[in-house]
Amino acid sequence: TFKETSSSPQAKMALARHLSAPCPQIALHHHMLNKCVRSLSWDALQSAHLEAAEPLEASFELVVNELPHAVTGPTAPISLLSKKQAKRAIFARLEDGSILDLQQPLYRSCRLQTVAASEWGSVKAHYWHSAAHVLGAALTEYYDGDIALCDGHASKTDGFFYEGLLKPDSWHSAALQQDDFGPINVLAQNLLRQRAAFERVDVPISVAIEHFNHPVRDAFKRHFLRRLEQHGSSTATLYKLGNFIDLCEGPHVPHAGCFANFELFQTSAAQWHWENVESSVPSDLNLQRVHAIAFPDSKHLKQWHARREAAAARSHQVIGQQQRLFFLDARSPGAPFFLPHGTRLFNRLKGMLQAKYRRYGFEEVMTPLVFKAQLWQESGHWDFYQDDMILLNSTSDSAQGEDGSTDQPEQRGLKPMNCPAHCVMFASDARSYRDLPLRLADFTALHRNEASGALTGLTRVSQFHQDDGHVFCTNEQVEDEMSACLQLVDEVYTKLGLVPKAVLSTRPDKFVGDAADWDVAEAKLEASLAASKMAFDINPGDGAFYGPKIDIRVLDALGRLHQTATIQLDFQMPLRFNLKYKDAKGQLQHPVIIHRAVLGSFERMIALLSEHYAGRWPFRLNPRQVLILPIAERHNETARAVKAQLDERYYVDLDDSQVSLSKRIATNRQLSHNIMLVIGDEEVANNTVTLRHRDTKLLSSSNDDADHHALLNADYIPEATYSVSDLVVKLDKLQT
Repeated sequence: TFKETSSSPQAKMALARHLSAPCPQIALHHHMLNKCVRSLSWDALQSAHLEAAEPLEASFELVVNELPHAVTGPTAPISLLSKKQAKRAIFARLEDGSILDLQQPLYRSCRLQTVAASEWGSVKAHYWHSAAHVLGAALTEYYDGDIALCDGHASKTDGFFYEGLLKPDSWHSAALQQDDFGPINVLAQNLLRQRAAFERVDVPISVAIEHFNHPVRDAFKRHFLRRLEQHGSSTATLYKLGNFIDLCEGPHVPHAGCFANFELFQTSAAQWHWENVESSVPSDLNLQRVHAIAFPDSKHLKQWHARREAAAARSHQVIGQQQRLFFLDARSPGAPFFLPHGTRLFNRLKGMLQAKYRRYGFEEVMTPLVFKAQLWQESGHWDFYQDDMILLNSTSDSAQGEDGSTDQPEQRGLKPMNCPAHCVMFASDARSYRDLPLRLADFTALHRNEASGALTGLTRVSQFHQDDGHVFCTNEQVEDEMSACLQLVDEVYTKLGLVPKAVLSTRPDKFVGDAADWDVAEAKLEASLAASKMAFDINPGDGAFYGPKIDIRVLDALGRLHQTATIQLDFQMPLRFNLKYKDAKGQLQHPVIIHRAVLGSFERMIALLSEHYAGRWPFRLNPRQVLILPIAERHNETARAVKAQLDERYYVDLDDSQVSLSKRIATNRQLSHNIMLVIGDEEVANNTVTLRHRDTKLLSSSNDDADHHALLNADYIPEATYSVSDLVVKLDKLQT
């Protein structure tokens, strides 16, 4: 009856009023009501759709796949395609590289190409962004609308996510359990089978706010709409998929049938830290982030599962436990305990950088861990970064300074970065142009406030160590110093067997300083990158609030992208701290600051390298380089003498336990010593050792990771019998 009598909005509203009367027998009708109200809302939104969001040319030409079309009104690309072309296409690409919906109206002359489903990899972020809407729709249906969705996008690695509050109660989210994955997958796959269409409308923001009217469930959407208003926009774009309506600028695939499969695979925590314009949303929330994957065919899904299995086998947490490198304890969340061998590894990386610092003119310094809020207010971090800091409250009644002044109790914070402290150090003495460039490096611990659910091994921690450095220089020295920083990154990464790729991130929406200064800074960074010959992309709007930056990314052995190093140019902080030096004419000038970290955090780099090397550390990094194995008890004395000869140069272990040689080799294999030295009767008689190498079998087989293969090959010493003195010569070459 509903289907036949409710074709008009008036009939739907009348039925809604009727069904809203309390009656326990009509729960099913209430479920229909939810869908009815959604449909009514979409009807209303369609009636408010803005047909011409931009000026329309009277007549114009569209060239689609090299075929010209004369056009006199707004026309979507799909209307110009043959049925065969439309069936294969998922997006349209303009000449400037931007991606459009196939349904998105065009208003002026342009040339475009269709993007076929087989080319999904070239538009992966948009493809998975569309899949995130399928996830949002499935989550909304699973929780029967009792969900406050925040944001959904393609992930930085594989797949996509949607985050929000599930069954929100006093702004707290329920936890998604493994048992929930199956039913949600079924709901998503229903949309895939139905080939549910993505429908788009552009409406006034006031209409969108009227639609997203629930005080809790729609609070995040209203927040984003208010932000659009603040940035001068008067319209919002909404998409409908099945019964799910979402705020999104798109673009999206034509329908959910563009995905052949769909799987949830993980949940994690996320934090809400926006500066809220929607007053009903608390400023600090823990959200539930739901991760999923989708592909256009089963082949890609099988390959993805294979990569995940390989990644699980290489997990740095597994390797860290097997090789006894580090552990984590709930009594200090996100703060790793580095065991002796893990500390050796940490110090190896640190020593490699310290050697480079001497060549590149950096001076190592140490700065305090705790500062008053005043420092962060002066630097500008307090307004932009306060929620990410671990703050402390002073409990002392007063503290008397050297000058007799008394400080009242005030808030303090563990430092999350070193740049303000280095500015204080620069300002502690009079500076001349002859002192510049002044290059400072700092390894002291940093702390950041991370949600407990977001902490992951060594990759997401609350306490970490960064190879942090700052160059204070003149404007004229910027390009040379930038080039030197890029060269330093390239040298270190080459030693580690990694290939760096740069991303230049430009001015964000929220920034400090003048736009003209930003333009100059961005031009200098781009010039330095061009001169370095390093491959780079541009990431608009992702710079730090105080300056543009170069982020360094690397691919690991499993093809996963990691962000590691960063180089940032800063014209603002010297002004905020009023840093000055005297130029050659005796005039006071502000220096420029270059922020740079080569490895990024040591913790994250150790995690990356553990998985990249699969625990097979190159000799110069390995915290367990040599293992000595006496065959029998009568060989122990010689084995101890050999260990004493090698101990001063290398990390040497001796296993003289009373079990068979083969069992000791098997037991120590996961510890991954580069070299095993076997000592028996013949070796004792000839004052020699027999060398077995960890990588002999690996290097004799084919290997997909050419860079790691080359690194291990450079470390290789042929298996043979050596005198200790000859072996030391060979090992010294590997060590350096």
